[in-house]
Amino acid sequence: MKVLFLSENYYNDEYANITGSIYQSYLIAKFLSQKGFKIMYVSLSKIPRSFKENDNFEVYLLKEKNNVFLSFFEVLKFIKNLEFDLVYTRGRSYLLFIAFLTKKPYIFNSNAQEGLRKFKHISKLFYSKRNFFKKILLFIPFLILDFLVQIGIKNSHLIIVQNEFQRNEAKKIWKRDAIIIPNLQFRVKNYPKKSEKIVIWIGQITKWKNPQLFIEIAQKLKKYKFLMIGYGDLNLIEGYEKIENLKFLGKLKNEEINKILEKSWIILNTSEGEVGIPNVIIQAMMRGNVPICLNDDFSILEKYKIGFKVKNLNEMIEKIILLFENENLFFDYSKRAFEFSNNYFDYERNGNLYYQYFLEIFSKNS
Repeated sequence: MKVLFLSENYYNDEYANITGSIYQSYLIAKFLSQKGFKIMYVSLSKIPRSFKENDNFEVYLLKEKNNVFLSFFEVLKFIKNLEFDLVYTRGRSYLLFIAFLTKKPYIFNSNAQEGLRKFKHISKLFYSKRNFFKKILLFIPFLILDFLVQIGIKNSHLIIVQNEFQRNEAKKIWKRDAIIIPNLQFRVKNYPKKSEKIVIWIGQITKWKNPQLFIEIAQKLKKYKFLMIGYGDLNLIEGYEKIENLKFLGKLKNEEINKILEKSWIILNTSEGEVGIPNVIIQAMMRGNVPICLNDDFSILEKYKIGFKVKNLNEMIEKIILLFENENLFFDYSKRAFEFSNNYFDYERNGNLYYQYFLEIFSKNS
């Protein structure tokens, strides 16, 4: 089977900003290529080029455009020269409408708690901090994008989601029975040694991720060690270098992050609203970290007692102190998080679910 992957960025592109969704698309494509599927992965980059990840996995990086509509036509024009049986795309973007235009069976993989809602882009524009005139200017392009995405969702041959909340959204909004497949991560065989009490924050430093809250917490809990990993707008964490118990490590490779996660105890998620469970939270749990998350538990943390959902900064501080001052409680949560995440997000287990559903869609439409 030949599968076309449409993605806004490519995981192994050094010029791209990599999100968890991009990483997941890459892992799924890699797994399917190892199962014998022919993968054609089309994405955008500052430097256009093509290459092979393996004999079954071809990558085509097209020239990134300044405008989403120019990118739309660039991708559409290129894929007309490709032969494929099935299309996969993840997240709400113009690529979903391109999948619809191919007239081939296609899979939409939602990557967001609110990813199936109608007029999401317009809603986010309305509640954004942009000035009034900027909102007026962007209204029509955002409205067009929402319409294109909704045509793509409505006509998709299969909707894949991450959890029960998203599946209920698919049923309520689109009257569709979505399939739950959790994210993929490589299994960690042994529970790591936890010797030093460390709180960690990992992510892109942007306003909606509230990195300043991590800085505030480090200032209030001076007896504990805090590590911050990420890149972006460093103005948002201005003054971090003056905090003796906090160390900013900048942007690190995934392998380096995993080594640090083996040592750390607690990972904080301070975002206003995530698009789904962040990959770094999964990676952290798979290495025995207990997540404390603002406003969202991704339908699993409290249900399986592997982490905490809190409403504000003070509650977050209370949970950190609770876990650090009660080591037996920490290790109960830590070991449950380790066991649960390594089973629930296992690369082979969830990769095989994708493999089965891809085959099913192909056989139904061939």
